[in-house]
Amino acid sequence: MICGKLSTIALLISAIGAINWGLVGAIDINLVTWLGMMIKSPDLFPKITYIIVGIAGIYSLFDGFSCLFSSK
Repeated sequence: MICGKLSTIALLISAIGAINWGLVGAIDINLVTWLGMMIKSPDLFPKITYIIVGIAGIYSLFDGFSCLFSSK
């Protein structure tokens, strides 16, 4: 795994998604939906955000596995 800019960005986006889901589970607050309401885009903003977080999570997963199985 080469810790490049794309890996770092994907990790940060994944962490933001994880924090959001932690808040949903712990205190039933969804920051993505709340932000969508604040910027007057309650349907489009959350959908785009969840797609970006999903792509970042998949990228981070494969990036992590490539590091795990690479020879050193």
